[in-house]
Amino acid sequence: MHFHFQLANHYFGGLYLIEDIVTPIAWGLRERGHRVTMGFLPELPPWPSIVLVMEYFELDHVTDGFLQWRNDPRERKCVGLLCTEDISDRLVMDHPDYPGRRRNLLRVLPHCDFVWPIVPSDYHEHVPADRLSFLDFGYVDALRRDGLPAGERDIDVLLYGSLNDRRRGVLDELKKRGLKVAATRGLLPDYMRDNLIARARVVLDLKRADGVKFTSPTRICTAVQMGAALVAEKFDTSRLGSLYAYTQPCAFDEVVERCCALVRSPDCVDLGLAARERFSRETSMADNLGRAMTLPIFAELAAASR
Repeated sequence: MHFHFQLANHYFGGLYLIEDIVTPIAWGLRERGHRVTMGFLPELPPWPSIVLVMEYFELDHVTDGFLQWRNDPRERKCVGLLCTEDISDRLVMDHPDYPGRRRNLLRVLPHCDFVWPIVPSDYHEHVPADRLSFLDFGYVDALRRDGLPAGERDIDVLLYGSLNDRRRGVLDELKKRGLKVAATRGLLPDYMRDNLIARARVVLDLKRADGVKFTSPTRICTAVQMGAALVAEKFDTSRLGSLYAYTQPCAFDEVVERCCALVRSPDCVDLGLAARERFSRETSMADNLGRAMTLPIFAELAAASR
């Protein structure tokens, strides 16, 4: 099959924010033998190619244009939607800077041939079961990267994500303990993010706010795949909590002490490498995609692609 990522509904700067979501999916599909392309409007491949869109329909005119194209009766299309956010998270979906995000998402969902959420939110309330399949993240051999030797790592703790008051407070406390800290800040391209992870003794994953229910599978998988010793704030009781097995999980009020202990441990780097080996044996992005592709539309696409 041919999957085409169409990301024109995102801001150019925002494309850096979604690299760790798009890239594992693209390489997992390639591992399964599928063709994967990416691009912007106006050129879109015809049926039976799959146009894969990632949720972000904040602007009304962008949503209107998408729906007009999707429902044009002159040619058949297949549209899949990747959903990365908790649809019930008001911090994201009802953010005053993006007032149309939830409203327009609800407009788009009925017009998609399939929907792949990567967080176990309430999408089943809006999408029928024969068009909805959860997409777990897992290991991708093509994205395996090695960090620097332990003696060359010049960052003690790297925060993976953007900075806000909640996260900054942890970094400030770590600095008071004499540790060298840094942050990816969310907007860095992959080559810069990977360089920072490669230089870090410990990578830190914290949720952005107290009300967040789900951990970030993409942050965890990216860091673990690079062999990082990852301290993850433990709070997620959903199926995503299985990813904590490849991290050093702890409660928010234990994060500083856990980071300090790991940085000073001679086994710090080895712990990350051992977690990656378990991750590579026990998970597979390609297999997870195969499970997500058991929906009826994929049987029709396979027949049409022969």
